[in-house]
Parts: sequence; structure tokens; C-alpha cells
Amino acid sequence: MKYLRRNENGEAIYNCPDCGCELHASKELLDYLLRDFRSKGGRMMQALYTPEQKHERAIKASNARWHASGTGAPSA
Repeated sequence: MKYLRRNENGEAIYNCPDCGCELHASKELLDYLLRDFRSKGGRMMQALYTPEQKHERAIKASNARWHASGTGAPSA
């Protein structure tokens, strides 16, 4: 299990899951852990949705991307 915390100086400390040693987490490691955590969260939420809900969310995301680019959604 990954364990990430901050010490009294605000530095990120990471406990290695294999040996338990404390490491000062670099920016790259923090970015990796955040990406890993967020991707698992998205997959867990996605597993809770029905196929109809997934389709609905995909349509909303597509429309949001098209409107954000300023071109508008393509007509069908």
C-alpha cells in the first residue's frame, strides 16, 4: 500500500510499499501517484454506471469538448 504524507516542513514523504523505507517524494513521483489515484477513481466510478448512463455521459463530454473549442457540435 502506498502511503504519502507531509512532514513538519511540508515536504512530501513516501513510504515504499516493499520495504517500508521513507523517501522524499520528487515532483515526478507525486505526479505519478496522483495520476494513478485519479485513474483508479475514474474506473471505479465508471463501473457503477449502467450502459445508458455511460452513453449519456459520453455525449455530454463530447458536447463540452466541441463547445470549448468554439466550433460548436457537428450536425448529424
